[in-house]
Parts: sequence; structure tokens; C-alpha cells
Amino acid sequence: MTAADILRVATVSDAQISPDGSWVVYTVTTPEGNGTRSTLWLVRMAADTSETALEAARPAARRSTPVQLLPSGWNASTPRWSPDSRRIAFLASEKDETVMYVVSIDNRSPRRVATVAETNFFITYAGEQLAWSPDGKRLAYISATDDEAAQDERAESKDPRV
Repeated sequence: MTAADILRVATVSDAQISPDGSWVVYTVTTPEGNGTRSTLWLVRMAADTSETALEAARPAARRSTPVQLLPSGWNASTPRWSPDSRRIAFLASEKDETVMYVVSIDNRSPRRVATVAETNFFITYAGEQLAWSPDGKRLAYISATDDEAAQDERAESKDPRV
């Protein structure tokens, strides 16, 4: 295996099991030109709910074949299940912006929710960047940017609160 071979390897990440345990959505990132493209894939879990997560990760004839969740050409990541296991929120890159979408697993037609501010790299390690409210009616998105004006204002203030 050469360095060029390694750069062509697809990576699987951010696997999310639906709250009802019947589906898994995950991100597959593949090299494309000088960058990468991330796509979302969906697979139905086995009907036998006594199966452990380790057993579920093994190939089995009784599981469905993974399908690409979105039409070809999408660059999407950060899939998050709604509490009712019927919808998936995700982030997609479009031109020079990041957009939040929701897609139903029934019709698989993505619906644009909002354009969101790109977050700084480290906020994603603080916890979930995108999350559903417990009732499934709202989405929350965490964003932090390097706003020098805000930093300067806090530095000059005697108030220790951020």
C-alpha cells in the first residue's frame, strides 16, 4: 500500500443509532479532487432486538443493504435522529455556506431549515454541535466564531462574565 492508496481510502464516522433502535445513519467520507466529499448512508437494523451492538456491526444476510440517504452530489455530515426516529437533521456544505437540513426517512426529500454560521474547530469537541429538542419540535446548533471585537470588549470590561 502506498501513500496515494491511503489517501484514496473512504472513512466511516459518526454512526448514529435511531432512538427506536431500528436504523443506523452514518457518514462516509471519500477523497474527491483536492478535498473530500461526505455522504450520509442509512441501513435498517436486524429485527432481532436482542442483538448486541457488536453483533449488529458484523455483516449478516438478514440486515438490509445500506442506501445513500441523499441524492448524489450532496456533501453532508453530522446526522442526528429526531426523538421519534422518523427524521434526520444534518449539516450540508453548499457553495461557501453551511446549511441545516431535515430529511424524512420515508420520502428522503431534504428540507432546508437554516443557514448556520460555521463553527470554530474546537467547539465540536465540547459536545453535540447539532441536537433535537426532546419533543422533536426544535433543533439547536452550537456555533462559536473568532470575533475579535467581542474578545477585545470582554478584555476591557471589569465584568468577569462572558
